[in-house]
Amino acid sequence: FVLTQASTFANRVMRETTDPTPTSHVRNAYHIALNRTPSSKEIDWCVALHQRHAERYRQSASTAVQADHKALTHVCHMLFNTNEFLYLP
Repeated sequence: FVLTQASTFANRVMRETTDPTPTSHVRNAYHIALNRTPSSKEIDWCVALHQRHAERYRQSASTAVQADHKALTHVCHMLFNTNEFLYLP
């Protein structure tokens, strides 16, 4: 269920982001999920995570768009598992 929701959320992030770069996707995902701008360290970490997964998917015969979506799904799944997303302050 969570992986399906992460994929659906990644679709939304990709659809609502005007600049199709991993950095813009990360910023938009944080804004939607956590209602805040990510720190530069969070952006760097998430973009690195995205790039590692995208490269792995590109090597396994996924198209670039499919690889980016799957990689963004991993980033969204990670956001869903943060304490900040799960618990109200």
